[in-house]
Parts: sequence; structure tokens; C-alpha cells
Amino acid sequence: RDGEAVSGSWGNMSSGWDMDGMKDVNFMLDMIDAVKADYNIDDTRVYMTGYSMGGAFAYYMAQKAPDRVAAVVSFSGYDILGGSVSCSRPMPVFHFHGTSDNIMDYNYVAGYLRKWYNNSSCSSSPVVQNKYPCPAIANATLTTYINCDCEVEVKLLNLPGLGHDYDGFFNHSDNKQVKDIIKFCKQYNTSCGKISPEEAIENIVAEPAATKRIDDGVLVIERGGKT
Repeated sequence: RDGEAVSGSWGNMSSGWDMDGMKDVNFMLDMIDAVKADYNIDDTRVYMTGYSMGGAFAYYMAQKAPDRVAAVVSFSGYDILGGSVSCSRPMPVFHFHGTSDNIMDYNYVAGYLRKWYNNSSCSSSPVVQNKYPCPAIANATLTTYINCDCEVEVKLLNLPGLGHDYDGFFNHSDNKQVKDIIKFCKQYNTSCGKISPEEAIENIVAEPAATKRIDDGVLVIERGGKT
């Protein structure tokens, strides 16, 4: 837009995200409202994602505005200060982390995610998939905490040998990890419980001449022979 809807909201990025107050949370809420006004998005299906401190802020945003965040996807980012997790509703989480990360230490990830799956009353016995298909990293392991309130899941994809830098991670023709993220997020809105694929595309806004379909769990919009 012209910036009026969000002017004055942005925090002081020279010192990082505001994760003590509401400055940057309010900025994000203003941005969601601005995009809703201009594009009529389904604002029950807004997903927070970020890398490093951006990932940490995604978690913070979910706690401060859980009624506006449908799910969290974080890449190598968590609350390094070890704070508690207080989210007023069960929150779906998908976390990616390299085991050789020397900036956001991998050794603290399991403890942090424990706070999230406890917040959602998940089973403490996860489903573990070894050698999870990941074109960029061999021997990745996907750990999924299930039987949570409101059918949410808390997932951790650990990436052996990967440090804090994700250069090249998504540069693969099949875009598998991008598809995994989309499949995960599209199951959820801000209500309790998963939504069906049909319900997921029902409120997607597309041009009148366009068609919508689900292909391998991913929404495809076609218009004029282009997707």
C-alpha cells in the first residue's frame, strides 16, 4: 500500500526484533490488516515464518497474537534466553535446525520445542522418521509430536552437518521442503482442529477465469494455460 496503514509501527531493527514489548507485533498486525484490506485474504490462515532471530520472533508473535497466527515455521530460530512458552491455544509448529549450528545451538532445540508440545498437551512419545527425504541433506530425521489438543502437530526436522547458513538448501528442482511446509500449514487455520483440503482451497481468492485444484497436497491455480 502507500505505507499509511503501517507507518510508525516498525521497531528498531538495529537492535533486533522487539521481543520484550509489542512494537513489532503491532507492526505485523497492522501489516496483516493492510493486506486483508487490499487483497481480501483469509486472515484466519496467516502463518508466521522466519530464519534465525526471525524464527525466534515468529514464536514470539504466536504467543502474543495466537488468534491471528495459524501456525509457526522456524528455521534455526528460537528463544535463546530460554524463556517460558505461554500460548493461549494449541499452536502447530514446524522447526528446521542444523545439528552443526554454532549460532543458535542445536543442543537447546529439543528443550525449547518441549515447551511448545507441552503447551499443546501433545504426547511425549513422538513419531520418528529416520532418513527423511531431503534432497539437500542426507540422513535427515523428522520428529513429530502427535495426539495434541486441536489436532496440532509439533515437528522438528534435524539436518545433520548443516550450520546456521541455509545457502543451497532450497535450490532443488523438486522443492520438496517447500512443499512439506505448504502441506503442513494448509492443514490449519486459527480455529481448533485440522481443515480438509477442500475447505483449504474454498476461500482462496483467484481471478474469475482461473481454476483451482489440489495436486499432491499443494494448491495449483491455473489461468490461460499457466500455473
